[in-house]
Amino acid sequence: MRSRVLLRIPGSNVNLIDQPNQPILTQSCTGEMSPSKGTANIWLHFEGENGNVILTQQKVVVSHHIDYDLILGHDVTGFLLKIAETNDHIYLMQARQTKIFNLLEFLQSH
Repeated sequence: MRSRVLLRIPGSNVNLIDQPNQPILTQSCTGEMSPSKGTANIWLHFEGENGNVILTQQKVVVSHHIDYDLILGHDVTGFLLKIAETNDHIYLMQARQTKIFNLLEFLQSH
């Protein structure tokens, strides 16, 4: 997460950034390594088109040297409540079903 984005979150300040014992480096696509500012815990709010809302707390690496405001990795997009993902949508559930036999039918009914 970009540090300026973290600071735009209501109630955030530089005191929320934890300094790890060893510095965390971010690596660009060209291989350039840059030190991060540290880590912070933030709440992510996902709201589905069907109105379902999921809140999840995530630890993020805070850096000045990334091209996007926030990059979500598999730790967020692959969590247990995800039932399907497309290029434009992530389909989440409040509680994990044991088995889904027909995904299209399930999505249309939920």
